[in-house]
Amino acid sequence: MFSSFLKRINKIFSSKKDKYYQEVYSEDDIKENYSNKYIYHRIKLSLKDKTPKVSHRPICPLDKSSFDQINVSELNKNFGRARAKFCVQLGERKVKVHVYKNVYAGFKTSVTAHFYKKKIFNLRYDFKIEDKNDYIAIADLIGLKYLNGEPIEFESEYLVDENNVVLSFTNEFSLILNYHNNSEIYTYIEHLVDLDEAEKKNKVYDRYKKLYRKL
Repeated sequence: MFSSFLKRINKIFSSKKDKYYQEVYSEDDIKENYSNKYIYHRIKLSLKDKTPKVSHRPICPLDKSSFDQINVSELNKNFGRARAKFCVQLGERKVKVHVYKNVYAGFKTSVTAHFYKKKIFNLRYDFKIEDKNDYIAIADLIGLKYLNGEPIEFESEYLVDENNVVLSFTNEFSLILNYHNNSEIYTYIEHLVDLDEAEKKNKVYDRYKKLYRKL
């Protein structure tokens, strides 16, 4: 089945060549982006409006049998040397981020791996895609790998396996694949978001309270 599928999409990829992919964003820009707790919060929040589909195999994009086993050595083996490595502070916790940029199967791709306590909790693929056929080809590949060939709808569905590893999708300015688990860091991030929201509500309350006194 896989060989016939490759023949079907071969025309889509035939004009593409692998090469190093450079982007204009600086390391400081990327670091500032991932210092924002809402980046991680939105990964889990996006699942609420989508339908889960159960994968027939463990969800893991690399050679490891389990997503939780992915380490830096495995990432370097698959993606080459990291183009950037840095730590970001989320409240009182530190997260380490590795950034890889290249072209895989002809797609300009940014891969970011996120670790907490030396354990991976998020692996993000950011594909720079303009051709609709490329979206279809990637969706078909994911369906073939994890759903025995059943289709997957990026806009309305996500994948989950028996270990509660999730593969979710964002399809706006680019195609983003987020692999994520139930790491304790997500619970902590939700706590930070709740504190943030409570502070905002208190500020609004104080503002109207002052206005009330003047009316």
